[in-house]
Amino acid sequence: MQYDTIRIKTPPLQEWKNEVFDIHQLSVYILRLDLIHPEINGNKYFKLKYNLNEFFNSEKEAILTFGGAYSNHIRATAFAGKLYGIRTIGLIRGEELRTDSNEILQSASASGMELKFISRSEYRKIDNSGFLTQLESEFGKILILPEGGSNENAILGAEEIYNFIPDNINWICVSCGTGGTLAGIGRRIKAHQKILGVNVLNADNYIAKQWMKFNSGEILPGNVSIFDEFHFGGYAKDSRELTNFCDGFEYENNFRPDEIYNAKLFFAVQTLAVRKKFEPKSKILCINTGGFPKERKII
Repeated sequence: MQYDTIRIKTPPLQEWKNEVFDIHQLSVYILRLDLIHPEINGNKYFKLKYNLNEFFNSEKEAILTFGGAYSNHIRATAFAGKLYGIRTIGLIRGEELRTDSNEILQSASASGMELKFISRSEYRKIDNSGFLTQLESEFGKILILPEGGSNENAILGAEEIYNFIPDNINWICVSCGTGGTLAGIGRRIKAHQKILGVNVLNADNYIAKQWMKFNSGEILPGNVSIFDEFHFGGYAKDSRELTNFCDGFEYENNFRPDEIYNAKLFFAVQTLAVRKKFEPKSKILCINTGGFPKERKII
């Protein structure tokens, strides 16, 4: 069995019209990866592709992975498990949570994923080999996927997103949680292109370190920029400013981005255009990596 037998739609390219871009002579487009599949959408399809193929070609009996309460990776993995009859287990950060704490966890549970809630201190052990061995003893023959699913298989899949990017694009912009999608697309960009990553975590230099991790210690090359200032307080954090931005964006573009990743990306691109980060007459592509608007919560 191959995971890529699932049918996905070709992501459409949508122009983002905004007076800021007109003033600065920029052409901005959005690659709508959120429309390729109703559940396994966005970058999650690509990041799961080769990991699930590895599972199918192994003797593993279940997939175990990690995530926070608003993890799109958890939701997508759970649905893929339901689709293919795979036992899935999710270790969720936050022992105070329940399966009905939010729509993401409810969906994962409804898809049959076994959710285990662990403390934040215990969650920090997820990269510890001893902790992983303990999980194998507890759950049996499991394929362990890292947080966000970002490993070499995921990056290999993320490279394929580049196949949908027009050759005349100068700037490719993407939101970053674990940095896997940035690393995958970054491996494919051509000499005339630059890639810009927007960190959605309140963790300066984290994505830059992830780039080095995924690229054999290579420091950020000159055609890769990462911005750490647009996280709005951290992962899954919201604000009145971001909500107001989403309202305006939805009015202009007829869809509402998820607040966790893509709203922060779009806010950053518009802000950086005002700051003249992009050369006049640049063609800019923002990758909508999917996800679902979280429950409205102003912090």
